[in-house]
Amino acid sequence: MKKMIKLKNVKKQFKDKQVLVDMNLEIGKGEIFALIGPNGAGKTTTLRILNGQIRPTSGEVEILGTADPENVKSRLAMLNETRSSFPGFKVGEYKTIYKLLYPKFDDKLLNDIIVHYSLGLGERVDKLSAGTKTLFFLALSMASGAEVLLLDEPTHNLDPLKKDEVLKLIRNFAQYRDTTIVISSHEIYELEEIITSFAVIREGKILYKDTLDNAKESHRIIAEGETIPDGEVVANIDGGTLVKTKRDVGEYPKFKDIVIGYLRKNVEISIFK
Repeated sequence: MKKMIKLKNVKKQFKDKQVLVDMNLEIGKGEIFALIGPNGAGKTTTLRILNGQIRPTSGEVEILGTADPENVKSRLAMLNETRSSFPGFKVGEYKTIYKLLYPKFDDKLLNDIIVHYSLGLGERVDKLSAGTKTLFFLALSMASGAEVLLLDEPTHNLDPLKKDEVLKLIRNFAQYRDTTIVISSHEIYELEEIITSFAVIREGKILYKDTLDNAKESHRIIAEGETIPDGEVVANIDGGTLVKTKRDVGEYPKFKDIVIGYLRKNVEISIFK
């Protein structure tokens, strides 16, 4: 599989605060990759580095075969966490701007999405609701024709029905366009149906990374009172103990079990001790 993104020993520090610590990642063409962790874990910082908005303090970054994201701006598109917009700019004006920035812009795709969500070309983007603004900027990113999409919390501010629609839209888009999609999110319950691979991140460090299928295959949940098999005990979770093992014992975990297990690993809650 062709590698679209590579990060090697990437660190990022803002003044005296270390945000990323030895980040190592490889993401292949057509993958839907999720960077999952709590708020402040370093997810947005990672996407901003990939998009060229900020530079790493140290380490190597390669995206679409180049070490400088500025060289491939028309092949990258990002949905920013802030959803910031230009005052007074209308939907149609954003469409014009994106068509100038992205040579492979898909006019029909954008029109289909904005019609589906009842957006008018004359509407001011800064006056849209938070959820509708998310849908619009996601639509722009998809219609850009970019080979890599960087989506920061793409379901934020959406109601449950629209969240489900958007997740299916992202999955189908990646499949039919063979686009590489990197999603940052803390919403672990909704990503299992669409992602192909993921990394769990906490305090700027990757705790675990794998394909979704292999992660499920290589872990088991051992119920309380049952014998723990040979392997790596990850953490206690609701319902038992999460263990990484080659033994065919216990129960297969759900995606959320794996994520929660690694986020809990080596963390002691001492507030009541």
